[in-house]
This record gives sequence, C-alpha cells and structure tokens, in this order.
Amino acid sequence: MSNKSTLRLVSTVLTGTLALGIASTGFAEGVYFGGALGRSDLDYTASNQKVSPAKRHDEKGLGWKGLLGYQVNRNFAVEGSYTHYHEMKLKNMRGIPGANGKIDQAAYDLSAKGILPIGNQWNAFGKLGLAYVDADKSRNSTAKVNGIRFKDESAFRPTVGIGGTYIINQNLTTDISWNRVISGSGIKTSDFWGWGLNYFFN
Repeated sequence: MSNKSTLRLVSTVLTGTLALGIASTGFAEGVYFGGALGRSDLDYTASNQKVSPAKRHDEKGLGWKGLLGYQVNRNFAVEGSYTHYHEMKLKNMRGIPGANGKIDQAAYDLSAKGILPIGNQWNAFGKLGLAYVDADKSRNSTAKVNGIRFKDESAFRPTVGIGGTYIINQNLTTDISWNRVISGSGIKTSDFWGWGLNYFFN
C-alpha cells in the first residue's frame, strides 16, 4: 500500500467515525494507559542505506509499545505512545566480509483517534498523528576501518493506524492494531502490528 493510499484510508476512517457518532452503552472513557506486543517491520535496505551489496537480517521481529491517552467521548480520543522496533542488521556492507551495521529505532507519537462503536463491546478505530522517529545506527570496527559511513537519522514524520477494540469492562480493553510511520527525511517506512491491553481510570 502506497503512502498516499494509506493516508487516504485512515483519513476516511477518522472522518466516518467522527461524523457518525453511533450510540453504544458499553464504552470506556477518561484517562488510560496501556501497552502492546507484536511484530515490527523496518524498510531499511542495503540500497537505500548506500551500503550495497549487503545482507539484511532481522528487519522483521518483536516490537513493543507503551501508551497514554485520554478518551473524550465514545467517538474521539487523544493518544501519545512510544514504539520500539526490532533491531535490524546489515551484514557484509559493500561486500566487505565482517563489515556489519545495525539500526535500533524508536518512535514517539501524538495522535488523534477516531472511534466507531460496533454494538456494546466492540469498536473500530483510526489514528492520524505526528511521530518523532529516532533511528540509531551503529557499525563495527571493520566497517569503520573500511570507511563505511552509517549516520544516525531522526525526523518528525506522519503516522497512521487502524484497529479494533474489545471492551472487557469499563476499566479494561484489549485491541489489535496496525500502525505505520510514513517514510521521508531519511526515515524509512516502519510498521507495527500489535496486540494490546489498556486500563482506564474511571
């Protein structure tokens, strides 16, 4: 899915949820915090890092997220989160045996969350916001000796997401979600699919 298509999809979900305002008797509101575990996927390659040829390893793996939010009403929330992606590696950079590098990336974001209640205990949601992304890149001594540059990157990037929530009770919810950081300014497309739990202070 292209970045434009992704933004269009999430914008449509947000617009629809804010416009409908469908009633639901079962919903949690107020301040909440939570976390999620899941799979992350970073789109850094030997080519876009200018270290070809090289072998890419562990670009997909375990990631996690922590979040703090405030649900204003059944259709809208504001949410801040921290996402840590699985560390990925590039081996034998520029074809030099033993010249290795790794990328350890994290993102801090603030998003608007549109919520569409479905019955009494289910919600669909879409998120749109801004993330500060920090890609910490490191290289070993072999790469340094051979003059391979591997510079850290950081930038503010748009972030989007969609998902579904099951309301266990007025204090506890669980959800599945997909979130994407849009590529640009040296940051590459970064995805996180997660399963999470959230606790509401009612």
